[in-house]
Amino acid sequence: MHEKSYELGNDPLGEYRHDLNRQKHGEANADAEQQPVRTLMDIKTLYNHYHEELSDDQLKSIMIIPTGSRLEEGAKYLDLSDTIPHEFVAHAEKEVEPHNYYVAKNQLDYLLWNYLIGVRDPARLDQGEAEA
Repeated sequence: MHEKSYELGNDPLGEYRHDLNRQKHGEANADAEQQPVRTLMDIKTLYNHYHEELSDDQLKSIMIIPTGSRLEEGAKYLDLSDTIPHEFVAHAEKEVEPHNYYVAKNQLDYLLWNYLIGVRDPARLDQGEAEA
């Protein structure tokens, strides 16, 4: 696609144009888009850890963000490669490294998210009332 050139001072996007240019800043995401989509079911160590408590359908629904992807600033994620996964908020320019198994909160059902962050209260996992 041809990028329009603007005279100095007339560019409506001004100083933000460089952030929108995928050629410079989106190279990692472009590479990540070419990777096959992996789920928790596809990664043996994660599968072995979660398969006894989650169904195959649940394991297949948990998408792992591809290596090299840039995380959305301000969005919540979980790194399943951590010994004890915990929720974190992504900062600008954060990219997925090969040793990370990130899942995005906005791509998961809230019950699965609760389970993955360690919630075991049956009421918060939609398994009925918690016992008193």
